[in-house]
Amino acid sequence: MKGLLKRTMMVLTIATILAVGLFLSALTVHATSERPMYTKKAMKVYEKRSKSSKVVKKNLSKNKKVIVYGSAKNGWVEITCPDGTNGYVKKADLTTKKPAGVSAQGSGSEEQQAIALAKQDYTKLKKAAIDNGWEVGEAPDFKTEAGVTGAMYCAFEPVFYKDGYNFITTHCRTYINGSGTHICWWIMDGNNVVERYSTNDNKRGLQYAIDALSRY
Repeated sequence: MKGLLKRTMMVLTIATILAVGLFLSALTVHATSERPMYTKKAMKVYEKRSKSSKVVKKNLSKNKKVIVYGSAKNGWVEITCPDGTNGYVKKADLTTKKPAGVSAQGSGSEEQQAIALAKQDYTKLKKAAIDNGWEVGEAPDFKTEAGVTGAMYCAFEPVFYKDGYNFITTHCRTYINGSGTHICWWIMDGNNVVERYSTNDNKRGLQYAIDALSRY
């Protein structure tokens, strides 16, 4: 009888220890719950707490909302990026203060930002065309898509006509973070290409296109 009571007390003691351990574990998880922060600058996201580890995201742009987990270790924190990528960045590169003018970081808001920026670029091209006597073709479709870096961009293809010349663009993309932007345009005389330009620098590409529109 005494042996059975002793074994029963031992089982109860072990159960109590396990229950307390689970309770404390739950408290620890709660204490290190996720929280939103914002990037102070464009940065890389690493697989581990070291810049010598694998880069899991090459360009996490400035003013992005990320989810931070746990506390910092050796200055590093674990995060989840807007596109779902998980990794580590320096805590010093993040802030809890929401940047001015930054709306919610959902895909809808990014899509709206990309379209707005693309329309600004189109307006500049259209104005240059009209100022130089070009006829404006049908308004382009503004199509959004996530690029290979996860950044949202908007592609559009404006067309202008003047005295037998056609000004055509393809792959005219405007990214919300300004990286990887691409614009390709050419001017044709019938079936002949008389001028062509392609660049990953959208600002330069737009300016060169505006200059070309003034030459014909």
